[in-house]
Amino acid sequence: MQENTNQVTEEDLSEFVGKNKIKYLYKFSKFRIRNNRFALTWHWPAFFFGPFWFLYRKLYLWAALSLVFVSIGGFLVQLACGICANYIYYLDCRKKIQHIKSCNPEHSTAEALREAGGVHRWVLWNSIALVLIFTAAGFYFHDSFLKNTKIYHQEIIIKEKPEHHNPPQTIPKNQQPAPKEI
Repeated sequence: MQENTNQVTEEDLSEFVGKNKIKYLYKFSKFRIRNNRFALTWHWPAFFFGPFWFLYRKLYLWAALSLVFVSIGGFLVQLACGICANYIYYLDCRKKIQHIKSCNPEHSTAEALREAGGVHRWVLWNSIALVLIFTAAGFYFHDSFLKNTKIYHQEIIIKEKPEHHNPPQTIPKNQQPAPKEI
């Protein structure tokens, strides 16, 4: 009996997701109950680290889109990532699993699912390195900016002070020089 290649089982999802499969299978069950339609879920890592999380989970298009839109839309895009990440990941898992099963209908697909799914561990380490680099650069440029700002303000203060503009002093008559006669 040949298995239906469009059928995505919980075992398929488990093999594909890999790390944290229990958490994801619980979230995915909300979509499966609703016939693969959206259900409200929340994903903290996607909210805080949207582009990096998408890249970590091998969702390359979503990583690029979220990077562009987070820089434009800021908090609202982060909020959308937190709300939709589980569903986006679920749909991507289903699509990739169906493709793998259709390419290998007679063979065991478990190894192919593990290889295609899972996570990119290098994203985690590179993200940490990038955060440290940007933090160090931020401190450096912030300090440099403050130093330049102080110098700039000192120059303005010096330039704004009138040079030797002393108010006229009155000299008592007995100390005034005698007028010169011509």
